[in-house]
Amino acid sequence: MKKMKIEQIGLAPTRSMKVGIYPSGHVCPGMGWHVHPEYEVVYIKNGRGTLNICTKQLQYDDGILLFIGPDLPHTAFGNTDLPDQLEVVVQFDETFVTSRLAAFPEFKPLMELTGRSRYGLIFSQAIKAQVAMHFEAMPGQNRAGQLLLFLESLRIMAADPAVRTLFSNPGDLPAQLKPAELKRLDHIFRIINEQYDQVLTSASMAAAIGMTTNSFCRFFKAHTNQPFTVFLNNFRLDRARELLGNSPESIQEVMYACGFRDAPYFSRVFKRYIGITPTEYREETDA
Repeated sequence: MKKMKIEQIGLAPTRSMKVGIYPSGHVCPGMGWHVHPEYEVVYIKNGRGTLNICTKQLQYDDGILLFIGPDLPHTAFGNTDLPDQLEVVVQFDETFVTSRLAAFPEFKPLMELTGRSRYGLIFSQAIKAQVAMHFEAMPGQNRAGQLLLFLESLRIMAADPAVRTLFSNPGDLPAQLKPAELKRLDHIFRIINEQYDQVLTSASMAAAIGMTTNSFCRFFKAHTNQPFTVFLNNFRLDRARELLGNSPESIQEVMYACGFRDAPYFSRVFKRYIGITPTEYREETDA
């Protein structure tokens, strides 16, 4: 995992928004954990990948459309699975909302949508299909054309009856991060990412970053809304699911590769987290 940082979006004063276009073979830069005060809408045409947004890790299989509000830590979302892949990333700041959208009463649904984005929004495949033509037309448009296409996309997205919210209430959101806290969390996440197959405890993590165990536990839960052991277990289980679905390794090999040492326990927590046992999951993905 690359170093987590506060990303500088760099919106030009002559533009209402920043549009990044990444065709097949290219992904949005900043692959590691990062955070920024701007809003971000991401359209991924197709392919599969993993979303890492704060404490949430989700899989997508046929592209995705998402909208995340300011100050939600995340990694890049795209993939390079298919030759016709396209990722479009639109970013804008609070001025876009308060000075532009707010100027027109007709944009009230769009204003409400941006407010909900602070909890992270994943849109239905039906709505993604409806706005696909707008995002895929952006590469050939000038700035005014891109803005009009984006506003029309927001209008359609605001009416999605099946939109999913990642965080249900303000208490679910992580505390606002300061640069020093980002640096410390980056260190923690890098250890987890590089050593999740090894024995990791709250005490060993605390020692690695120079904190007492109690201070580490309070810090980690304050900024992820999960105890360290829960976060680590879920991280390992997501990795196990990925390996079971995409590698020829046996279930036992996957278990050890993901830091589990007891087969009955692994099967039990996998079923609790995924809904089926590792054996059933392997059979489903092989079918």
